[in-house]
Amino acid sequence: AFNFGVGILLDPLTAVMLVVVTGVSLMVQVYSLGYMRGDPGFARYYAYMSLFTASMIGLVLASNIVQLFVFWELVGLCSYLLIGFWYHRPAAAAAAKKAPKPKATKAKAAKKAAPAKKGNGTNGNGKDLVEKNKAALEKSGLVKPKKSKRASK
Repeated sequence: AFNFGVGILLDPLTAVMLVVVTGVSLMVQVYSLGYMRGDPGFARYYAYMSLFTASMIGLVLASNIVQLFVFWELVGLCSYLLIGFWYHRPAAAAAAKKAPKPKATKAKAAKKAAPAKKGNGTNGNGKDLVEKNKAALEKSGLVKPKKSKRASK
């Protein structure tokens, strides 16, 4: 007869892994408090992180292959959700999908060849965005401005 049991497996290795998983999760969630402060998706981020932590704990405690599979899939789902958290940013959406880049059509190739507008951070290589972020960090005092080589001569 078919017998399916759901339970937990707790042995010394599981105890060590529980300490590791909960410890790392605690550090990530505490760090994220400052990093995510003021973000409109704050609650959604913590919902994803909490589900990720619970899934990892379930993975560690799984007593059979079916439970292991379910929690493994939940970890994968949470990874997808967290990687694509800022889905409105093209890079995050692409990373979440892990889709291969489609072959460029003539229209796309012409669009790529056209020069990008300055100052909007979308020039293809992100230099405008990097410069904008450097300026903001220097203005806030978090980063000291670097002296140019010309000024030192």
